[in-house]
Amino acid sequence: LTRNALVESVRQVGKQRDHLKMRVAHGGRTWEAIAFGQGDSAAATGARVDLVYTVGLNDWRGRKSLQLNTLDFRPAR
Repeated sequence: LTRNALVESVRQVGKQRDHLKMRVAHGGRTWEAIAFGQGDSAAATGARVDLVYTVGLNDWRGRKSLQLNTLDFRPAR
């Protein structure tokens, strides 16, 4: 769980645009986050969100990086 993370960028991804890809910042660190099946969820650049996630490995076209596999998120409280 991370509370009050800043959404630096957000976009829909996938063939059906059914996933949400975000870059979030918190505590001086920036992370890539993916929310599978949540492409219709409301998130805006500049918004603050609370995130529930697991940390996973993204292996895309031979490039590996850590990412937050977002289970749920909401506007920060």
